[in-house]
Amino acid sequence: MTQFQSPPPPPQFGGTYGGISATGRPINANQWSKAAVAGFVCSLLGCLGIPAILGLILGIVGIANTRRGARRGLGLAIAAIPISLATAVVSVVAGLTILFASKLMKVPDRVEQILKAEQMSAEGVAAELRVLTSAEFNQSISSERLGEWIEEVRTKHGALKKLFVDTNRPFDASSAGAEIHMFGRFVNGNVPVVIRFAPESGLNSIRIADIDIDGVSPRDTSASPEPEPTP
Repeated sequence: MTQFQSPPPPPQFGGTYGGISATGRPINANQWSKAAVAGFVCSLLGCLGIPAILGLILGIVGIANTRRGARRGLGLAIAAIPISLATAVVSVVAGLTILFASKLMKVPDRVEQILKAEQMSAEGVAAELRVLTSAEFNQSISSERLGEWIEEVRTKHGALKKLFVDTNRPFDASSAGAEIHMFGRFVNGNVPVVIRFAPESGLNSIRIADIDIDGVSPRDTSASPEPEPTP
């Protein structure tokens, strides 16, 4: 004869049944959500780039895991989302700034190589510089005037040896464009050098708007007055 066992007694106060305690709360209510904690930590590290994305995803997962008091950490999960978004924006801006600065600083290196070419004629130097200058500069300054400016620099200061960034005022930016302040070590001494960039220059096309060596630029050589007509 088959013996039947009586069903188990209902859980006592404080016991568990089906993942729910006798008080009606989830049995994991006192445990922290790993996703919520990890999402909050990643959101704080969002300025590094990828952690911002992880913080956003884990924050959403953390909210799902902590609903209705299933686990602790709902506040951390909620906070992770706006913090991740904010740090992601900061990360993008910082990355673009670093990329722009790195591309910008390659231009003085090329200018130095061109101006240091003592064996190259002034016309040859002018042609090399035109590759780096903006369309507006090339339209405003003729090759002859640019060559005259190069001859003037060579006559007054001698050959260029090295360009150094002015650490006291390396970079300026405004609506008129950007400037890199440097010092040029010439045979006859050190003089200030300012390289100006066109305001419309972008990351993919950084062009020189003007070069100023010891207070004189090619635009100054083109400012000579027109001869007055004879009566």
